[in-house]
Amino acid sequence: MAGIVSDKLASMKPILYASIIAVTALTACAQENSRGSDPQDSSRNSETRSETRSPEIPIVSGNQAARDYNRGLEAYSVGDYDTALNEWVPLARQGNADAQFGLAVMYLDGDGVPQDSAEAIAWYQQAAEQGHAVAEAELGALYALGEGVPQDFAEAAKWYRRAADQGDFFAQLQLGFLYDTGKGVPQEFTAARK
Repeated sequence: MAGIVSDKLASMKPILYASIIAVTALTACAQENSRGSDPQDSSRNSETRSETRSPEIPIVSGNQAARDYNRGLEAYSVGDYDTALNEWVPLARQGNADAQFGLAVMYLDGDGVPQDSAEAIAWYQQAAEQGHAVAEAELGALYALGEGVPQDFAEAAKWYRRAADQGDFFAQLQLGFLYDTGKGVPQEFTAARK
């Protein structure tokens, strides 16, 4: 069973990675736009240009935490897990949900750290409690599969519902499956089709 779970989670890794990038970019852009910007500010424009290092990973400008997170994300994407860990741990301890999610993925997969499901779940939990939709969906999957936690379909449904309410497609599908099968929720075919 553990091998099947690991295979399923490994196949989701590219999707999760893309979600991290998208959420981070959107959040940082929204923060930047809410502060306003002066296109004539050449120091700001040169800062943005110097941070665009890799075309496949969007780098966002903004506050120091966003830059640190992006350095960790760049490092993680090329397998430099020590740098990712060094960038993300302080941010995660300060409550950065994206960094907490990144650490959860590292601990679940054993990327640069000893594989530790309990540590991964603790980081997923912290990110999910802040409304990180992908962390909520992952936590739901871990409960549904019984990976690192006792299998609990009601708890899985709770986390899938929270992520689904934010538009997470994976969570919506999984929640529909739970309603269809009546696992952890009352069997409701109408709710399953939503």
